[in-house]
Amino acid sequence: MAASGDPTLSAVLDLSCPCGKEAGITEDRICQVFICHCSMCPEDTKHGEHAGGAGWAAVPPVRWFDDGASRLKRTSEFAQRRYCSNCDRNLAMRYDCETYTEWVSLGTLPSGAATKVQVSHIHVRPNNPGPFADGAPCYASFEPWTANPDPCRPTHIPAPSICVNCHRHAVCLCKKPA
Repeated sequence: MAASGDPTLSAVLDLSCPCGKEAGITEDRICQVFICHCSMCPEDTKHGEHAGGAGWAAVPPVRWFDDGASRLKRTSEFAQRRYCSNCDRNLAMRYDCETYTEWVSLGTLPSGAATKVQVSHIHVRPNNPGPFADGAPCYASFEPWTANPDPCRPTHIPAPSICVNCHRHAVCLCKKPA
């Protein structure tokens, strides 16, 4: 049985808000890490250790505790975010087009959990183009994500086709050129 008490997971990551509120558990597998510099990532997730960006780790879908510890809110046409009910900090993000992946704030992970995963900076702005002190690759948009969406999907399942404009499956309604 896993340390969390969940007999279906052999190894888990216990997720909690930096305020101390326990939030959920997920399989102990981090598939990708981004430091996002977009305008949508809330300021409360941006810290100096991430070069002014918000740190996100791709993990298998989280089993959120159903005790009112967090709440889900649609924040765009293509994603929802989960917030701590105690301090209102952004805990996670879920893109509608990703079945097997949830993006959790690096601040929710146990210390050191994401240290062995390649990091990329995304939505890097022209006024702050990098390179950053961590030496990680920098991208103007979602380039590494659109090349490998839903990064926690099982290896036998092909990557979904994603519209680079609206971040939905290729059968989208935006009709903008890619």
